[in-house]
Amino acid sequence: MNYPIKKWTDEEIERIISDLKRDKLDVDKIDGLYDLRGISFTSGRTIEKDFKGHKYNTQENNREFKKTKFHNIDFSSVNIENTYFTNCEFINVLFNQTKAQNTKFWNCKFEDVQFIKSNFKSSVLGSNIGKKSGEFNRVKFIQCDLRGTSYSFPYFLDVEFLECKLKGVDFDGSRFENVKFKGLLDSVGFRGHGLNILSNSLFSKVNPHKFPNPMKNVDFVQAKLVGVDFSDGIDLSSCSFPKGDGYLLVENINRTYPRSIELVNKKFNGESKKWALGLLNDMLWNDSKRDQYYDFIDKAMLLEHYDQTFVDSLFALINEAKG
Repeated sequence: MNYPIKKWTDEEIERIISDLKRDKLDVDKIDGLYDLRGISFTSGRTIEKDFKGHKYNTQENNREFKKTKFHNIDFSSVNIENTYFTNCEFINVLFNQTKAQNTKFWNCKFEDVQFIKSNFKSSVLGSNIGKKSGEFNRVKFIQCDLRGTSYSFPYFLDVEFLECKLKGVDFDGSRFENVKFKGLLDSVGFRGHGLNILSNSLFSKVNPHKFPNPMKNVDFVQAKLVGVDFSDGIDLSSCSFPKGDGYLLVENINRTYPRSIELVNKKFNGESKKWALGLLNDMLWNDSKRDQYYDFIDKAMLLEHYDQTFVDSLFALINEAKG
């Protein structure tokens, strides 16, 4: 049943925010969830700022929630753009068509949460406070816009990303276990450990190697991977990849790529030889992949720069070197 969405007055919004911060929410429920559909936490006006010559828009007087518990809430059609959430907890919450651009989640916990057709573009979804970076347990992202989102090393456990906009997303040190991706992943980055971890001071530096990404049971079978980068010692041994001749999982790269170079020198000529040696040497001497056993290549990325005959020949040669 479709229930009408309430129009909230400014006074009601302030009361709701106060009640949330005191963990004493008192509103009607629909289907077992507190009905906050259509509420707006965005305050103030949009202003232009300048940082070292770079102009950007931001929200004046951003809302901020600290150590707030959001339990059993329907946040459908809610506007939380430019809102800050620090050390907050979201349990059994529905975000459906939620406006959440430029929203910041610092070390927040999400459990039994659904994000459906929500816009999180340019938001911080898992930044750390010291040695804690938040967690996502039994969470679904369905047709959400996650472009430009940033992360430190949050833990994703039993999570699904289904038909989301992920182009260019760098998951940095995000840790994945029992995670499924479905749909297009274009130029997405996964790492064995984080590179952009925040430290509060010189004396509280966080060692990213102490928070490795297990990449355990990550399912890409129903995903289309284009230019996806796996780096920084990542372990792909328990990942599942899509089938077909458009993808290649390379094992023991420190053995396979040198063998591939040897074969190129024997079998390729002219421009094809030059291209193949350039690509293979880049793969072999890539510092970000020096400490890992696996690499993953897709034809779609190469076909943006080379013709089909060359790409097919290179894949066949690498397959031969693997054997």
